[in-house]
Amino acid sequence: MSNKINLQVFALGKPGTGKTTVLKRRLEEELLRAGFRLQKTEYGVLLATPRVFLHDPAREWNTIMGLPVKDLADGWAYPYTRCETVEELLQVDTGPDPCFFVFDELMLVDRAHYAALTELCVLRRHRRIAIFAGSQRPAKIPKEVLALSNSLYVFALSDRDDLLKLKNLLTAEQSARVPRLQVGEFVEVSSV
Repeated sequence: MSNKINLQVFALGKPGTGKTTVLKRRLEEELLRAGFRLQKTEYGVLLATPRVFLHDPAREWNTIMGLPVKDLADGWAYPYTRCETVEELLQVDTGPDPCFFVFDELMLVDRAHYAALTELCVLRRHRRIAIFAGSQRPAKIPKEVLALSNSLYVFALSDRDDLLKLKNLLTAEQSARVPRLQVGEFVEVSSV
């Protein structure tokens, strides 16, 4: 397994366009690529490497790779742990092993946490963290965070502010397509 993970994936678009489905599929692909494995401890606790920590306010991420997502309040000894708040997720002590952070709705990160989120995005590869995030409103995401993504899936958007936020990340042809995309269709921008 690599010493560093250099992956930051965003899916942006209106509600119901397929962002979460694409993020889940891509996360499972990357977990396998990262050498995903399960093991039972001597106490019968199931652990996975790499671990996944997520903030999922809509509670749509109930399983990953066929295993349940458990709440942080239930303890740390689960392969997939849901944090109730963004603050909890940003404060996770990941230890030396690689892990994945999932933000199901990045626009819910309030301004008080922008600095911590930006720092996480800048230092993620040194801390061996991959970031997967979805958002309905790209205009609400700090530009520094978006600029650091190396894989961007843009689903249908029609809000002028959202389209302007992505103007420098998309070609003119891609920008023209975005408002007309159907459910499940997206424009992919990749820097890797």
